[in-house]
Amino acid sequence: MFSMVLHAAHFAAACCAADVAQTVRGTVRDSSGAGLPNVQVVVAEANRSATTNAGGEFTIRGLAAGEYHLTTLLVGYRPGHAVVQVANSGPDVVVNIVMSAT
Repeated sequence: MFSMVLHAAHFAAACCAADVAQTVRGTVRDSSGAGLPNVQVVVAEANRSATTNAGGEFTIRGLAAGEYHLTTLLVGYRPGHAVVQVANSGPDVVVNIVMSAT
């Protein structure tokens, strides 16, 4: 019985380790340094997006390890771009993106 419980615990740990998801967060600012609200932040590879809050901050959760290309979109501004590397574990990935007016 003990052996069966040990195997179940090992399986659960291995299963959950494979599903580790990380968070990318950051701020989108204009060229003067002010946070931009309502910016759409898109991670095409993961089919995920977020919208910045009043201070220009965003959070995207649930990303597996890998490289991601972030694109920021807001009417009246040129699209912004950033590339982030997400690890299997560790702290959130923090990225700051500057957008310039058209």
